[in-house]
Amino acid sequence: MACALPSRPARRAPTCAPTLGVEVLGVAPDEALALEDSPNGIAAAKEAGLWVVAVPNALTAEGDLSRADRRVSTCAELPLPELLRRLG
Repeated sequence: MACALPSRPARRAPTCAPTLGVEVLGVAPDEALALEDSPNGIAAAKEAGLWVVAVPNALTAEGDLSRADRRVSTCAELPLPELLRRLG
């Protein structure tokens, strides 16, 4: 789910987006995951209780993405069987 407010472009979604996302979808945080590309996005998702996969871009690849539970270079590398197990 991409989340943004009308007053902000999607790339500047508020840090409450992960919490809002699980509420809108009607799922518990442990039933969702976040794909994030920035330290701020990862921090927001972790604070919301989500399992996080870091998928850095050219601007964020050198940033501290260590709070993510998993890191991949591209979405093509996403560990689909592992993700499905986590979402059970």
